Amino acid sequence: ISNERHQYIRAVLEDMLNRSILIFYSKLVPCYFFRMKCPLSKVPLNTVHNMVVLCVSGIGCPESLSLAMQKLGAAHVDRVDFSDHHNFRDKDLKIVQNKLQRLKNEFGKRAIIILTEK
Repeated sequence: ISNERHQYIRAVLEDMLNRSILIFYSKLVPCYFFRMKCPLSKVPLNTVHNMVVLCVSGIGCPESLSLAMQKLGAAHVDRVDFSDHHNFRDKDLKIVQNKLQRLKNEFGKRAIIILTEK
């Protein structure tokens, strides 16, 4: 979230709580990707550089994933968002397949899928 949003949250918390309480922030920063078929593999983050990326997520803030891919230098980032802790079904995979085909038609190459781990 933005620095302004951090400051707003901090101000609200300080108004609600004792001002002497320490407030800590954290953020998740990826170190590498891994292949679904080989979870022990370590794929470098620069793999997405200049690539078309499709982010498929079932997390509370999917914007953070697509923003991270943009910061890693992806040429184009698209998203398929599901609700937090989504249980994927066959119809969801069809949605992803259709999006992949549209991206291939638009950009002339296959997209890399980045899927959140849950």
